[in-house]
This record gives sequence, C-alpha cells and structure tokens, in this order.
Amino acid sequence: MTRTVVTATLVCLASWVGLAIGAGNVGLQRAVSAGPLTLLEQPLAVVLSTGLAFAATAVLTEIPVATRSDLRSLIGAVLLGDAVGALVIAPVAIGELEVRDAPVVFVVLATLGLQPVAVDLARQARRRGAPA
Repeated sequence: MTRTVVTATLVCLASWVGLAIGAGNVGLQRAVSAGPLTLLEQPLAVVLSTGLAFAATAVLTEIPVATRSDLRSLIGAVLLGDAVGALVIAPVAIGELEVRDAPVVFVVLATLGLQPVAVDLARQARRRGAPA
C-alpha cells in the first residue's frame, strides 16, 4: 500500500511538471478560466504530461506486474492525488484558485483523463515484458 501511494505521488508530480512546462502559466490559467479543453490547443502540454506519467509509472513499477487489482489501486491512488492537488495543493499554491474551482482543476491535473490512461498503458507494457 505504501509503495502504491509513493508511486502515485511521484507519477502525479511528474505529470504536473510536464503540464506546467508544456502549458506554461498562461496556458494553465486559460485551462482553468476558459475550460480544460483549451489544453488541446497546447499539444506539448498534453504530450509532456501523459508522457511523463507513462515514464514515471514504467520506471517505478515492479517487474513482473502483479495483479489487476494492483493496477486499479495505482490508478485510484493517482486520481486521489489529482483530487488532493485540485482541492488542497492548487488553491494553496495559487492564491487565485478556490475550492469551487476544484472540478475544473481536477480535469486539468488529470490532463483530460489521459494521465490515468498513460498509467494503465505503462503497467500493461510492463506486464507484457516490453521495455518501458
């Protein structure tokens, strides 16, 4: 359980760094104010965020991958990390955000839902023995 939490935390942080680098401050502000779909106008943000989530998962998970329930636990922990990021971290780190912005911030942090998909794909690649 502890390993899952640590892995999920590192996957979230890697993904968020990629999002911040790819979208920049203005892009993130626009994604929160105009809507998360504006991230699609910045493909670098989406690629960096999901790519780093994939890479972090591939590096941090054990070989061979255990059970399907372990994957569900990891994806759930990553999504929980995104929720904590949206409800607590983002409003504290960025004074302009409030808890009422959490649903939009959650979608942005999860990079439109592609972050958990990247986690799943990385774990599947590890299960098949493909170099990840």
